Amino acid sequence: MPNIRWDDHMVAKLQENPEYASGYLNACLEEDLDAFKVGLKQVIDARGGASKVARQAGISRESVYKSYRVGGNPTLKSLSALLATLGLKLSVDHRPDHPTSDFTGVRIRKSGRRKDPKASFPILPPKVAG
Repeated sequence: MPNIRWDDHMVAKLQENPEYASGYLNACLEEDLDAFKVGLKQVIDARGGASKVARQAGISRESVYKSYRVGGNPTLKSLSALLATLGLKLSVDHRPDHPTSDFTGVRIRKSGRRKDPKASFPILPPKVAG
């Protein structure tokens, strides 16, 4: 069996099965941010490289590099555009094991209830009867 670099192996696997990218990046993100950046670079390479993906996303090549470079800190906007181009999206999930996951007893200010004109949901949750 030939000796293949891990990056090359993952890029080939991601090219064969593009749907593998979401599960792979989620697993990398659970590991840590550096693992996510390595995985993101592999997905970008599998989709044609930084220049091609940057063009398709409408962002600069530097923004793409910033997304996976050590010490890089991409903006949420550029990361969202990049992921959308890759056929992926950002998501937030509940961690029931986290000590702050229980919001029992949290008080919400009554003032300031307003809707964001761009959002279809209230910024603050509605009043709970009781």
